[in-house]
Amino acid sequence: KLYIGSIDGEQESARDNFEQLFYTNNSKYDEIMKPEKFIISGRKGTGKTILANYIVKKVNENNNS
Repeated sequence: KLYIGSIDGEQESARDNFEQLFYTNNSKYDEIMKPEKFIISGRKGTGKTILANYIVKKVNENNNS
């Protein structure tokens, strides 16, 4: 079986290893974590919720945040 994910970002980010779905070699995570403010916008189903949950998980993994 091939699992390609759920369209519901809240449901998808509840999976234990959801952060493994992200491509991180383009430095976008580092860019988002800069102190400037960001607005995550887009149409329904484009990945806003799962991106926000990924950021929360990564920030919580860092003891200095």
